[in-house]
Amino acid sequence: MAAELSPEEALRAAADARRAATPPPVPGWFPVFMGATFGLAMVAVGLSTLFDKSPGLSQAFGIAGIVMLVAHFAVYAELVRRWRRGGVVPLSETCSTRARRRKSGWFLLAAIVVGGAFYLAGSTGWGNISFGVIIGVETWYRLIGWTRPNE
Repeated sequence: MAAELSPEEALRAAADARRAATPPPVPGWFPVFMGATFGLAMVAVGLSTLFDKSPGLSQAFGIAGIVMLVAHFAVYAELVRRWRRGGVVPLSETCSTRARRRKSGWFLLAAIVVGGAFYLAGSTGWGNISFGVIIGVETWYRLIGWTRPNE
């Protein structure tokens, strides 16, 4: 900064720099949408497997699951695209505290254990459903810490 910069101009420049460096906010609907779309996609794929005796119903659930999974990833990609256009992309570390990280890890472990037990028992449909529901709740929980980090 030049020596002839007035204090008001220096404060304005500092405020502008701080505003530019602030990561963009995550929309309030984002955690619910991401958790729900992933969970429902896996439930639909699981139901598709469970209703394999009825080809029409099985295909309908399979297509619905794929559509929800595509929506899940498309919304995330669009949000990142908008952030990149703004110049700042938030860090992907969404757990603000050690306790939130630990709880998120327990959700992941539960999903692997419960889903894995169903998969090993030969029930792919129930494995997908249980894995999807638990990971959907974990996604919501993890991302809610991103939108409200002081909780």
